[in-house]
Amino acid sequence: MRGDTSKKIRKFVRNKIGEEPVILDTVKIEESARQIEAYLFNNGYFNREVTYTVIPKKNKSQKATIQYNVQTNAKYRIKTITYGIDDKRLYFKVFDDAKNSKLKEGGFFSAEIIAEERERITKKLREDGYYFFNKEYIVFSVDSAIAGNYVNIDLQIRNPDLFTPHQRYSINNVYVNVVNPADVDSPDIRINWHTTDGVWINLNEYKINEEILLRRILIEPQATFNQEKVDNTYNSLNDVQLFRQTSISFDKDTIEGKLNCYINLVPDKRHEYLLEPQLITSDQNNAVEQNNLRNYGLANAVTYRNRNLFGSAETFELRYRISLEGQVRNNDSLQFLSNIEHNVTGTLGLPRVTVLKPFQKRWELRNTRSALVGNFIYESNIDFSRRVLSLGYSELFASSNLLHNFNVSLFEVSFNKTNAKRDFLSLVNPADSVFIANLFTTNLITNTRITWVYSDKILSPTGSHFFSRVMLESAGWGLTRFMKGASVPLPADGIYKIDNVNFEQFVKLDIDIRYTQVLNEYNTFAYRLHTGVGRAYGNSTTMPFVRRYFIGGANSLRGWRPRTVGPGNYTNNDPGVRADRSGELIIEAQTEYRFSIIHNLLEGALFIDAGNIWYTRPIAGRQGVEFNPQTFLNQMALNSGVGLRFDFSFFVLRFDFGVPLRNPELPSKERWLLDDYSNGSRKFFPSLVLNLGLGYPF
Repeated sequence: MRGDTSKKIRKFVRNKIGEEPVILDTVKIEESARQIEAYLFNNGYFNREVTYTVIPKKNKSQKATIQYNVQTNAKYRIKTITYGIDDKRLYFKVFDDAKNSKLKEGGFFSAEIIAEERERITKKLREDGYYFFNKEYIVFSVDSAIAGNYVNIDLQIRNPDLFTPHQRYSINNVYVNVVNPADVDSPDIRINWHTTDGVWINLNEYKINEEILLRRILIEPQATFNQEKVDNTYNSLNDVQLFRQTSISFDKDTIEGKLNCYINLVPDKRHEYLLEPQLITSDQNNAVEQNNLRNYGLANAVTYRNRNLFGSAETFELRYRISLEGQVRNNDSLQFLSNIEHNVTGTLGLPRVTVLKPFQKRWELRNTRSALVGNFIYESNIDFSRRVLSLGYSELFASSNLLHNFNVSLFEVSFNKTNAKRDFLSLVNPADSVFIANLFTTNLITNTRITWVYSDKILSPTGSHFFSRVMLESAGWGLTRFMKGASVPLPADGIYKIDNVNFEQFVKLDIDIRYTQVLNEYNTFAYRLHTGVGRAYGNSTTMPFVRRYFIGGANSLRGWRPRTVGPGNYTNNDPGVRADRSGELIIEAQTEYRFSIIHNLLEGALFIDAGNIWYTRPIAGRQGVEFNPQTFLNQMALNSGVGLRFDFSFFVLRFDFGVPLRNPELPSKERWLLDDYSNGSRKFFPSLVLNLGLGYPF
């Protein structure tokens, strides 16, 4: 091995894998004690006592234990709050708004709450015209030299100068300049301005409807300066997704108490082309024959994007994706081009909503936009070919704080046609063949759907965060009402049709809740609960195949391959077919402990998954598949495992090894598998399931 290579390896092991030894340093020990004291002081423990003891190891191994002894004593409360504000206008504004303060007489003293109060007052005043006000003008004096465990707090707001009060500003002129990207560093000042609704505008030959910009600029001439409107204007202009750079600045006007506002917008590229080659390794095998191995193949996606298509901030995207996969068969042969899929999607995005517009101002909605989406999919595998043609219109928006996001699909029409390439029904149990044939029947789905997503990760990008998604979908109800209202005769089979095609009628609710608990930079717990239920009624007897639930795989029960467990305790005596491994109700829970092995490169994980799927009604010829509140816990599948995650910055490559611990297919007293592993009746390593994925499972 060459010397320089050896040095690089040693450096990598030392800096990435190894850790420096911790040398006992009394200076650092005393600093730690002072930090503990400061933390207690800031939380109201003014009479705290912190000492430490260094205890050498008895075996004389040059190691020692440091023991910190902390005595908190009584925590102080706030007795009185007084206001020392020379500017009477500010005094009344702050005093009248004190009801919104967390700083209360009788409450415990906290330096954190005092810091929050400074931020709150500053925000309040900057929303009321005080442009040059900042939190440095706010001073708190704390007096603990009073009887009992109490403090008096005096809140002072200082003036800029001894005899000069804070100035309240309003807006004189608003200038909006669309900058040519080539002139960002040295913009052309020889430009022609014009005014619209009191706002000075220069488009610099950029073709856009001015109304689109004006609707999103909330800073109004002659209005009082308001920092919240400035922030909302900035965010609203970015929501248009036309500009790669947005800046808003102010300067004093020659008129006393007036500001001029300057908004500079740098357009992004109008035309964009993306090429995305992909390597496929997937356990989402769609063939009907049972197959516990994976698919392998290649895919490529080509995307064209046009920003500002018609000059009113519309975005158009056309995407074509082709994937070619090889499917490993039960005889271990590989049919390389056995799976092929063509997917063409066209999306027209509009920077506004129409149906939900009355709610836009009432609810202070953000990111309001709508999308018209058309999609065609052709899929062909060993057993069947499938064609899907869909068209939908949805409106999207977010709450003002961006914590809540909504997607309202006002209508979606999907035509699904499936053709069997061979008589796979002959492979299945005769009792199941009619049911499976039903799943692959050509159908029409007309639905509406609303999805609500809550995520507080933006409040703490690197800390603990909560995520939830709720989706409610209804299909076929409107068509059925129309058929009955129009007195259309009901066919002999009791199912309404359009051009001899059945249309589906169902309702579906899906809930996904996740919580990520960050302990520190190196250790994290993650939890997930997913449940959902779909119910066919009226014009349908079963849920369509594309809306049913399956369980198992890299993002589900990692001790099972997809569609190899459930529904309920159903046992498939013929391993040749797996199309029946679906359900209308799902419950799954996952817990994962993630820990750093090599910082910023390799992460380990310990996980446990539990769940199953069920039908919502009895199915002839199948026992134990219907959900029963009294027995469903006994039908839960359970697995655990370990994982490795390689962090390459722009993506995470994940290897999860799962092993079944409880199999609901087995007789009730034999479902736990731990004894089988220990006595050797079931081999442990052959039972391991390797799951390969990109990104975290949840």
